[in-house]
Amino acid sequence: MKFTPPITVHFLIHESYDKLHEVRKFLYSLLCRDSDNTNFDGLDIPVYFHVGSSEHVISKIYEVDSEKHIIIPLIDEYMFCDDSWRGYIKSLIGSGESHILPVSLCEYAFEFNEDLGKNQFIVLQTQSILDNKIEFQTRLFEFILRILSGNEKEKLILFISHSKKDKDQIGQIRAEELRDYLGTHSKLDSFFDANDIPDGQDFGDIINENVSKSLFVLIHSDTYSDREWCRKEILECKYKQVPAIRVELFSKGCSRLFPYMANIPCIRFSDNWEEIIALMLRTALDWRYQKAYLEKLNDAYGDSHFGIEPTIPELISVHHNHKGEVAILYPEPPVGIEELEVLNDSFENKKFVTPMQLLTNGKNLTGKKIAISISEPTDSTGSVLGQEMLNDLAIELPRHLLASKAELVYGGDLRQNGFTRKLAELSYQYAQSEHSKGEYYSFHNFFAWPISNTLNHIERLFLTRNRVKGHIIKAPNGCTEEEKSKFIPPYSSHYKLLWSISLTKMREEMENFADALIVMGGRTQGFKGKMPGIIQEIKIALSLKKPVYIVGSAGGCASILRKCILESTSFDVTSKMYNIDNDLKVVLQSRGEDIEGYSFLSDLHKAGIRQLNNGLEEEDNIRLLYSTNVTEIVALILRGLTTKLNQHNNGNA
Repeated sequence: MKFTPPITVHFLIHESYDKLHEVRKFLYSLLCRDSDNTNFDGLDIPVYFHVGSSEHVISKIYEVDSEKHIIIPLIDEYMFCDDSWRGYIKSLIGSGESHILPVSLCEYAFEFNEDLGKNQFIVLQTQSILDNKIEFQTRLFEFILRILSGNEKEKLILFISHSKKDKDQIGQIRAEELRDYLGTHSKLDSFFDANDIPDGQDFGDIINENVSKSLFVLIHSDTYSDREWCRKEILECKYKQVPAIRVELFSKGCSRLFPYMANIPCIRFSDNWEEIIALMLRTALDWRYQKAYLEKLNDAYGDSHFGIEPTIPELISVHHNHKGEVAILYPEPPVGIEELEVLNDSFENKKFVTPMQLLTNGKNLTGKKIAISISEPTDSTGSVLGQEMLNDLAIELPRHLLASKAELVYGGDLRQNGFTRKLAELSYQYAQSEHSKGEYYSFHNFFAWPISNTLNHIERLFLTRNRVKGHIIKAPNGCTEEEKSKFIPPYSSHYKLLWSISLTKMREEMENFADALIVMGGRTQGFKGKMPGIIQEIKIALSLKKPVYIVGSAGGCASILRKCILESTSFDVTSKMYNIDNDLKVVLQSRGEDIEGYSFLSDLHKAGIRQLNNGLEEEDNIRLLYSTNVTEIVALILRGLTTKLNQHNNGNA
């Protein structure tokens, strides 16, 4: 399945930008997902970071496949003074293939480029994104929405639906406040009431027409559900799949709620128009992007009979919009069992499917143990698949594997916000149907000595509750009886050697236990073994004839492996691509051991892609090695695993 997202957003940032890590994390969670929160419902928009300077190459935007590229240069004093950035952005403007929204983060940002200076910048109250998050979010969302709509020069319109019959007139008062606020504090227009309808025009037709092309804000006062036109406006909103939010404004309450005003985000009014507008724009962007995304996913999958719902399906939307369709494709997460039962009872011949369920359809990996090797790359500057997307992929890929009934295999500790904890949380979420089986484990974590000695009873409780099986690796030969039960840091040559032996032993046991291996990222410095963990794990897995999948776009050791496999024969496999600890190197050399793994890389280079033995054709493996698209990466790996492991079951491997 070749999948191209409807839009991608590219942030251009100088590597010396103040608070670079915090800003990248905020921007990624704003538009895509918060990888620290596995329950977070993000917008799912692909986000890429192009970070560099005169000293470091800036990655190209058009290496990422997309229907529309939205480019956001963060012009601070470092970028302003950097000739490389000046030339880079000048070339982007000359290409005319992108939509550019510059952000002013220094005094003379408008003078950075003459052509760029003709564009409307995002100018914040202070020159800090982190200090002006809601203001930045509102401006950014409004811009992206216009690009998605195809009418980028037209203002967005908020349809303010309200009742004029409250005794205290609160509905009309707040609606007028919102209208006035939009005119003075935003770049949005509004459709308010009869004053916005030309004389002589049909009232109902104009109302319905403006609902269908607007963003719908429901001012929910006491008499709202009693008003016929308010109810008609909501129904038109539902029929036309118009993004909507509800602003709660009760004074005393009401006798009955109109039932079709549910299934939309709701916010309590507390003189917070800025937050309300931000919620409206986020909701609209979510709906509009999801609709475009699902339509493209449907086309790529080749099942054009799916009806598209931009939000969780409900009875009224399915009944009115999808009468002739046998299946409905809607965004993650799946509806709860109780809601699904109502939908299934009401529409016996319809299926309700999310993208994950679509991708995992027919991908039965029950009982298959899939090892994932991932760690933060130490050299990801210049890789558009940065740390944020690597963290995201480290959640989305296991999520799909668990949905396919696979069991995860990983070797890590229990540090806060580490991958082990995140995978354990996913294990609990996606294997609940099996949790009644006392001995069922959806996640196996291997603990090497001496890390295993740090486990306490609270951590063991956490693992057991989340259906994580802890595999404890015995201490290596050379440890005293006392050392076997203690945590000892690698502070001397002797203990560095013991750590290296123990990590090798853990990886050997993991790969023997697992049915396949997936690798991404990987440290090139600061690792504690005789070679980087990812390099060693692949070496062991291939020696055992296990299928291997390499995500090569995130920097680190996985990118080194991509170079080994795909670059020309002039590639120097003995170059210094990563650095082993010097003390450990001396000890290992004195023992006559093969270290660093360069001979393995040389063999991998000669054997090429066919050695991966993973069920994917050469073209698909090359796509996997280069892809920066999370959906495509997940789909390719699931396809390869299903093909290869099913072959193995049939004795055809």
